[in-house]
Amino acid sequence: MGASRLVNRNITAAAGRTSMRLEPEIWDALREICLRENKELREVIRTLEGTASGGGRTSAVRVHVVQYFRAAATEEGHREAGHGLSVGAVGVPALENAADPIVVPPHELFRPVPIDEPRAALEA
Repeated sequence: MGASRLVNRNITAAAGRTSMRLEPEIWDALREICLRENKELREVIRTLEGTASGGGRTSAVRVHVVQYFRAAATEEGHREAGHGLSVGAVGVPALENAADPIVVPPHELFRPVPIDEPRAALEA
């Protein structure tokens, strides 16, 4: 088994000093949230501790980071990042250039697809 990518940092939580192990990208996102909201990390963590339901502090932090940036995401930002292109396709133009944009109903967004399912079935 390889070395863990998790970074251990000491923080001050509601119960005092403790440590958290998170991915470097999550630590970076937390830092950005703190800068944007003009809050100290301990303030953000203390607020999140009250929302941790079953998963604990680190789970609450990860969920918060995803929710924070999803709330700020825009369609324009997704296009600029190249999101929304066909899965596995190479050289597919961005949706803004498509004559007929693909509309996927919300209930189809997370439809499990077996790895060996033919591409035609994905487009059906």
